[in-house]
Amino acid sequence: MARAKIATVKGSKAVVLPDDIARRLHLMAGDTVYIRETSRGIEISAMSPIEEDDLRSAQEAMRAYREKWRFAGG
Repeated sequence: MARAKIATVKGSKAVVLPDDIARRLHLMAGDTVYIRETSRGIEISAMSPIEEDDLRSAQEAMRAYREKWRFAGG
């Protein structure tokens, strides 16, 4: 688990991410992140909830049709 500091920037609060996390998520200054409140706290994601849902659906479809695609490919 990483720790992040809360800073005040132009009258608003900002979360300062550790450099290693920003690098791993390919985030740069000015990028948008998405914050979701969960039962365990908050979740910060570089992907919008819609993109996450689309990715999850694609992964499920690939798993469901893995055998068919394997034979179709040769």
